[in-house]
Amino acid sequence: MDKYIRPNLKKAAIITIDTQNDFSLPGAVAAYDVLPNIAKILNTCRENNVPIIHVIRIYKEDASNVDKGKVH
Repeated sequence: MDKYIRPNLKKAAIITIDTQNDFSLPGAVAAYDVLPNIAKILNTCRENNVPIIHVIRIYKEDASNVDKGKVH
């Protein structure tokens, strides 16, 4: 790997964003393609004592704080 793109694990941190149940449970959008790669990255970070930051958005039960997207 080129030295300019090789991760520097002494100065790195990893951030996961919204990898919650609705994203990752069996049959969900990322369950088969993305999750194995996320797991490899997180395991490598843990083995090298790289900080891991998990960002999770909490939704209200009535979904009143869910972003309203455009439907085409």
